[in-house]
Amino acid sequence: MDAVERELGRYLERMFGKQARFRYWQTGDGPMFVYTVEPYNLRYPEGQVAQGRYESVVYMPRGKGRARQWIAVPESRSYHVLRKDAKARAWKLREAHRAGKRKPWK
Repeated sequence: MDAVERELGRYLERMFGKQARFRYWQTGDGPMFVYTVEPYNLRYPEGQVAQGRYESVVYMPRGKGRARQWIAVPESRSYHVLRKDAKARAWKLREAHRAGKRKPWK
C-alpha cells in the first residue's frame, strides 16, 4: 500500500506542483497575512497561475468561536518576482489592518 501512496503522491505533484513553504503574521484570531518563502507554480480555482513567483495573500478565519477554517481572499492575492517584495506587502497589509483598515488589500 505504501508504494501505491508514494506513486500517487509523485503523480499529483507532477500534475499540480508542490505546495510552497510559507510564513505568516497573525494577531489573535484575526486574519493571517501570508507570504511564500520559495517560488512555485500552482493554478488556483480563480484561474491565476503563480508561474514561479512568490505570493502574498490574506486568509480570513471562518467559523464560530475559534477559527476552524481559513479562506484565501482572492482579491488579496498578489505575485512578486522577489521574496522580499512578497514579505513587504504582507507586512504592509498587516500593519494597515492593525491601524484599523478593515480590508487593506482594496
